Amino acid sequence: MVSSMSKTEEFVHRIVLTRLATTVDAYKKDCLETCREVYEDAIHAMKSTVEDVNEGNYYKANVDVSAISSNMETCKECAKEIYGDDPEFTKFDNWSHAIIDDALTRLTSSEANIKSTMDRLTGAARLMIVSDLDHTMVDHHDPENLSLLRFNALWDANYRENSLLVFSTGRSPTLYKELRKEKPMLTPDITIMSSETEQRPHKVSFYVPKDKAQDLMKTLSKRLDECGLDVKIIYSGGMDLDILPQGAGKGQALAYLLKKLKSEGKLPNNTLACGDSGNDAELFSIPDVYGVMVANAQEELLQWHAANAKNNPKVIHATERCAAGIIQAIGRFNLGPSTSPRDVTDMSDTKMDNFDPAYEVVKFYLFFEKWRRGEIENSDLYLSKLKAVCRPSGTFVHPSGVEKSLEECVNTLKKCHGDKKGKQFRIWVDQVLPTQVGSDSWLVSFKKWEICGEERQCCITTVLLSSKVKFVERSLQFLFNNPKPVIISSFASRMGPLQMGSLGRMCIRLGCRAQQQATPRPGSFRFDSEKPAFLLPVQ
Repeated sequence: MVSSMSKTEEFVHRIVLTRLATTVDAYKKDCLETCREVYEDAIHAMKSTVEDVNEGNYYKANVDVSAISSNMETCKECAKEIYGDDPEFTKFDNWSHAIIDDALTRLTSSEANIKSTMDRLTGAARLMIVSDLDHTMVDHHDPENLSLLRFNALWDANYRENSLLVFSTGRSPTLYKELRKEKPMLTPDITIMSSETEQRPHKVSFYVPKDKAQDLMKTLSKRLDECGLDVKIIYSGGMDLDILPQGAGKGQALAYLLKKLKSEGKLPNNTLACGDSGNDAELFSIPDVYGVMVANAQEELLQWHAANAKNNPKVIHATERCAAGIIQAIGRFNLGPSTSPRDVTDMSDTKMDNFDPAYEVVKFYLFFEKWRRGEIENSDLYLSKLKAVCRPSGTFVHPSGVEKSLEECVNTLKKCHGDKKGKQFRIWVDQVLPTQVGSDSWLVSFKKWEICGEERQCCITTVLLSSKVKFVERSLQFLFNNPKPVIISSFASRMGPLQMGSLGRMCIRLGCRAQQQATPRPGSFRFDSEKPAFLLPVQ
């Protein structure tokens, strides 16, 4: 990482600053200035990453590496817009992607991954979900990914802050990364994966037709016993036969994880294992673990259940497919909230009995998605409610420095209503993590994703929210870096720009620029609120 800092600094001086000094076009100058700033931010994040790793704070190191990636992407898009496929920028971009991938791979290794999780939790996890991916969390027969998106909204609105999400998959790291590019998946706290090569000294795999599997397994088991080999045979997916050491597999990995968490005094209050095929059966054999076989579970898993866990009330066969079955199990076992915000149909209800910053972030982006898909009526009611909570003299300051009245900004909401109607357009948020910075204030960071057909975009956003209700006059400061800045809902306290001080500057520094063509800088606005406001896109 130290050499990466030097190379980035050299690129800034040799390419960015040189072109900045010779360019007369105002727009190009602005883009190059943005590149200079974000590369400086990336270098700062690299330094922080080194410090984090030296201190053993892998969770913060992971966040810092994500910030490096976001900054690099920002300049890539900006440079492409003004120079096209410039060889200097393209070469540097390819190099930066390689070092970021390498850093993330190192940070997500098993021990570092678990240590990162330990750092984030302040006590025992409220709930730990350990789920297989293909045909369990991810439904490959659901082109709209609705069950997965329902789970995403439920998890980040209600569980992310104090619970653990674990993906246990037979995929290698390379195949896992490919799946993440294809599906709207959340970022897990821990990932249990296979090695890069399927055939290796401690595992051999074969494709076996379903109608021959049982007889072959009996014969093979007998032969292996005769050879004195302490191994186990796992048949899954109706075609995959694996031979593994007795000490390997998903069950052993989960047992190790639970032991590790217990040794740190952070054993989850409840654990839910989720699977669909034979290689998931071991997950349901761990004591004191709840289990759900999703509705589309393979025959070999159902046969295992009938033979080994039929009378175990902690293991159920869901009636819903994939991620929807996981949500069903959460409700069935009373493990916590089981109604996804995506299943809440009355988007006009803004009543807040208990302020929850994570839930509000999820809810408002869902509103924005429905608004742009034209699934919500283009009614003046929403606009009037938004205007009612805005200070009449309030202004919105665009990153370019242009100011608009909040009322003028609210009126622009009509322009984007239904602009994604009939398209496969979805929005989801990931890693919504509120940090309480005052008795009634939270700094909330999260990744906001948009997908429209094959195009996918992401930006890292930081929001300051407050729920102070004793003041008659209330306001909210939203510090963002988003191609379409939004007002996030909340009860908000008296925090105008002059009262923000160092906290406001910290928010701006933490905000990472959007990974899209538009490259706004952090901006802010304020408004009065007795009710949460709706999302406000600014065109």
